[in-house]
Amino acid sequence: MINKVIIILIVVAVLVFVIRLNKETFQLNRDNYIPKKERQLFNILPLIDGRYLGTYLTKDDDKSNNLVMTYSLKSNEWQGPIKNGSPATNTLICDLTYYKDKRLMCVGTKHDTENDIILYDIFIKKTQDIESPWVKIKSNENIMSINFDFHGNMIGCRDDGQLFIKENKNLNSDWIGPINYDIPMKKVLFDKDGKMLGIGLKDLLLYKKNTHDWKESKWDKDHKGFDQLYDVYHDYDGCLVGTSPNGLIKQEHSNYMAIFKDYLNTERKETILTLPKIIFFRTGLEILDDKITNDKDIVDKNLSDELNSFLLLKSKTIQMCKNRKKGIKKDSENILLDRNNQLKKIDEIENLIKILQKK
Repeated sequence: MINKVIIILIVVAVLVFVIRLNKETFQLNRDNYIPKKERQLFNILPLIDGRYLGTYLTKDDDKSNNLVMTYSLKSNEWQGPIKNGSPATNTLICDLTYYKDKRLMCVGTKHDTENDIILYDIFIKKTQDIESPWVKIKSNENIMSINFDFHGNMIGCRDDGQLFIKENKNLNSDWIGPINYDIPMKKVLFDKDGKMLGIGLKDLLLYKKNTHDWKESKWDKDHKGFDQLYDVYHDYDGCLVGTSPNGLIKQEHSNYMAIFKDYLNTERKETILTLPKIIFFRTGLEILDDKITNDKDIVDKNLSDELNSFLLLKSKTIQMCKNRKKGIKKDSENILLDRNNQLKKIDEIENLIKILQKK
C-alpha cells in the first residue's frame, strides 16, 4: 500500500514538473513569436490572401529576423518573426514588394563595420510560400527599395535617393540611371490615378509626379504631404495607410495630401478599391485578376470600376467646359491641393493662437 502511494506521488510530481516546463517553454516561445506591441512598424505589405506582412525597427544590438505577419491591423497583434524571414546573416529587411509570379521580394540591409557604410542587397523567395528560403539577386548598385512600373520594369531607389531602372526584365540585369535626376526618394509606388508617389529620403514626406510619365516628369514640390512616413499603401476606401514615427496611421480623406490620424481612431469609408488594385498600386504589378470595364477610349484598365466611373464623369465635364476662357485653365486637382495647403496653414495658425492664449 505504501509503495503504491509513493509511486502515485512520484507520478504526480513528474506531471507537475512536465506541466511547468511546458508552460515555461510555451511562454518563452510565445514571447519570441509575438513581438511586443510597442515595437515600431517599418514596412507593411498587403498579402494576396488578405493578411498583412510587415517589418519592425529593431534595437541596435538586434540584427536578427524582423519579418512579421498579422490577420488584422486593428488587432495590432503581429505574429513572428516568420520562419526564414531573415534574408541573410546580420541582415534586416528594409523594404518589401512582390514579383510578377507572386513571389515575395525584399531589400535587406546590413552595416559594413570595416568601411562604416550601409549595404543593401535584393532577395526573392524561392517559392510563393512566404516561409521558403530567400535567394540573393545580383545588383550593381546600392539599391535600398524596389518596385515595378506598369510595364513590368523594376524600379529602384539608390542609397542617395535617385531612381534607377533595370536594363531589361531579367532580374539579374544591371541597374541604369539615375533616371531624371530630382528630389531624392526612399521609396516609390503609385497613386489611384496612375501617377507615381514617393516618400522623401530626407523629410519622409509624400510627393507625387506632375504627370503620368514617371521617367520624364518631375516631383511636385508645391504640393506634398504633411506627415512623415516610412511606408504606405492604399486601403479599400482609397485612403492611404502608412507606418510612421508615430505608429500606424491612416488618412481622413482619399487624397495623397490629406492629413493622417492614428489608425485605430479611423473608420473605413465606402469601398472603392479591390484587393487586386490595392496590390497593383502598391507594387506596380497586376498579379491578381480583377473585374474592369471596357471603354477603350476613356476607361483606364488599371483602375477599378468605381474609379473608372469617375473618369467617365470627368470626361463629360471636360467636354462641357471646352468653351471656357484660356486664362482660367487651372487644373481642378491643383485647386484641391492648394486648398489642402491653405487648410494646413490655417490649422498651424490656430494652434499658435491657442498656445499664445494659454501663455
